[in-house]
Amino acid sequence: MPRRATLGFRYASLDDEMMLPTEQELTHAVESVETSRHEKEKARKLRWWHNHAKRLNKERRAVACSIENRYKAAERRARQRGWGWEFTQEEWERAWMEAPLVIVPGSRTRSNPEGVVVPAYALRGSHALKNTCMQRLDPNKPWSKDNYKIMFRGKELTPNHQFYGGPPSLDEN
Repeated sequence: MPRRATLGFRYASLDDEMMLPTEQELTHAVESVETSRHEKEKARKLRWWHNHAKRLNKERRAVACSIENRYKAAERRARQRGWGWEFTQEEWERAWMEAPLVIVPGSRTRSNPEGVVVPAYALRGSHALKNTCMQRLDPNKPWSKDNYKIMFRGKELTPNHQFYGGPPSLDEN
């Protein structure tokens, strides 16, 4: 088979006869142009991301930490697990706002015997024995304003507590 040299879109053999490209060669040329274009576009987007990642991540964290987004996430998780959800956003926010204040664990020292006091919402987390969390009173009923309790370290926070965290201990450092 004669060797071919590429001249634009036509091929010429070394024997000076014109040879047209095969269908497979044309398809490969088109695909390589599209692949090259795609790779350049990916590289451009990656450069843009690296140049703006700090700002974008800061914005993403701010949105994720918003109360509205946290309410939507709680509702979404409940629905995904097949639990009913009858809380409105206002009721859900009110439930967290009415929860008693909590002393941050480990914040009591000799110089600050009361410790750092924060709203229960500030210590929210998924671990029931380490964080504050909302639980249903009756697991067979949907989440609602009549079927919840706020827990901290496995104990229910009751509205008559001004601060929850147990008696002050001056032995902590």
